[in-house]
Amino acid sequence: MRKTLRKPVSLREAISAALKVPVQGPSQTPIKASPNPMTLLHRDWSRCVGPTLAKKTWPIRIAAGRMLIGVTAASWASEVEFLKREIIQRIRNTAEAVGLQLPELVDLRTQIATRSSATI
Repeated sequence: MRKTLRKPVSLREAISAALKVPVQGPSQTPIKASPNPMTLLHRDWSRCVGPTLAKKTWPIRIAAGRMLIGVTAASWASEVEFLKREIIQRIRNTAEAVGLQLPELVDLRTQIATRSSATI
């Protein structure tokens, strides 16, 4: 018994299927998927916390209104705690400026970690 071959597809359709990005309409224009909030936070982290703090901290995750921030040392955890209100406000302002819908952020927690613990 012979296998039936599938109809050839365009490169755009193949890539779209592989990336699971739907295409629409006659022009086959991909629908823009909403960006992952953590990806955008990683990209704009320096803007959220300032360049000095950004070198020693990074966002790990947001859950239940709390953001977990990785820090390289306990001294940086203290700095984040001291600046908590300002950092939360700057994260909100940055998210609004780039059109990002973040879950309601009410608290920051820190964890001494390595950069490999950051999830994008």
